[in-house]
Amino acid sequence: LYGVPIMNQAQNRYVSPLARTIEDQTYAPLCRPIYMNILEESLNEQDPLYPLDSPKPVLNSSNKQQDSFPVMLARMIESDSSSNDSYFCSTRGFRIAGSSTVFPIARLWAGIYNIACGVVVEVEGGGSSLGAQQLCEGVAEVAQMSRQFKESEALQDANYDYLYHCQQGGDVSIIQIEVAIDGLSVVTKKGGAADKCIASIGGGLTVNQLRYIYSSFTIPQLVASGWNASSIAASDSSSTSPLWSDLDPSCPRVAIKIAGPDETSGTFEFFQSIVLVGGDDEGVDTQRGYYSSEDGDDEDLVNYIAQDEYAIAFFGYSYYRNNGDRLSAAAIQNNAGHFVQPSLETIRDGSYNPFARRIYMNVLDNPQSLEQTRPFLTFGLGEEGTKLLLTSSTTGYVDIPNKVDMLDRLSIYLDGSNDNNNGDSNPTKFPLGALVTIVFFVLLGLVVVGCVVMRRYGHRFCDQDDMGLMGRISFHGREVPPLFGTYEPY
Repeated sequence: LYGVPIMNQAQNRYVSPLARTIEDQTYAPLCRPIYMNILEESLNEQDPLYPLDSPKPVLNSSNKQQDSFPVMLARMIESDSSSNDSYFCSTRGFRIAGSSTVFPIARLWAGIYNIACGVVVEVEGGGSSLGAQQLCEGVAEVAQMSRQFKESEALQDANYDYLYHCQQGGDVSIIQIEVAIDGLSVVTKKGGAADKCIASIGGGLTVNQLRYIYSSFTIPQLVASGWNASSIAASDSSSTSPLWSDLDPSCPRVAIKIAGPDETSGTFEFFQSIVLVGGDDEGVDTQRGYYSSEDGDDEDLVNYIAQDEYAIAFFGYSYYRNNGDRLSAAAIQNNAGHFVQPSLETIRDGSYNPFARRIYMNVLDNPQSLEQTRPFLTFGLGEEGTKLLLTSSTTGYVDIPNKVDMLDRLSIYLDGSNDNNNGDSNPTKFPLGALVTIVFFVLLGLVVVGCVVMRRYGHRFCDQDDMGLMGRISFHGREVPPLFGTYEPY
């Protein structure tokens, strides 16, 4: 869109709608204040984030302001942003697209970063497949993904396990950055028939039971592919679709309605890789009415499950955590045989397996793009971005322990050094400044050696009176006169 300049009558000139013209009110008469109105009595119940009569939070204080978002923002703004340091702020905006699971993180970081840096980082969902596609095509500069790349999208580099090369869209290379740990959650309507059914069998589900619920295979096909039929001991195999009563006779004899992300979602593919392990022929049973989210929007799934007590779905832990008043998450039997509920603690300590997983932001590895995306990820993986991740009510993720390693990946490629890698193939470019410096000193060395040799044989090629710039030096124990000074024989 194009913002039409408006005539400022007082200044007799047209003024475009920009942040600075709105702030200094030259975009008159169409700039205006907007308001939030607060009940006076509510101010006594909870302290505001910072004093209402103070336009800027007081930093380096020991009170609760230290952890507030305005303080985080103020710290960023009060950093040396005036130096336009590429490690602090991007000089332009860019686009992030992809996984709905990673979307809340990107949106949260971008909300603060955009204000502090005065740029526009656009964030949208659409699924991991869309993110990979737009990154390789150059439509987006960051692809948020909840899975690894497919071979049809990008191939892993032979030397660096975090570098990928696009299969389509030209010669494009990608750096993979871990940003958080998520736990895929299996949910039902809180207090509904499905929730009560799962509670009646011990409050949890096995991977075998989930396979039975979601698989497109018939029972004979499941058994032939290694499925444990004892996990559904109550089934009489007479129904064309799984029933809740198949899990336990006390459960309703009603068909299990299945839901989840669509096939472009990384969460869908992660679930399939863990649960539907019968090869390429096995998938989700879409024939019996698999409900998938529209446009990769997991909030749509939340609303569907909250309205149907016989339905079951799966998505990222964040969406369950933010809707815990409406949804229940089933405990999942882990590799040790224990039933474990998804929580920040069980995701962090690894006991919520096999559904805990790393999630990613993938960036283009060329320097022009990294100059914009690295500051954003440096903020996100830094102290303030981590606080946002862990304290915001809109997310439900565990921070990664290896943040420094992730940031090193970005620095290696942008700075042109690759000390962390031992392979013969270095995908970085040699810094121009270093090359110029080396050439200068090589040439200077040749001049010095040449002059010394010529002086040895009595030539005065390097003499220039009254320009003694280098002082006296010695060569093999013999004093050499100034290179640009008065000639003195040995």
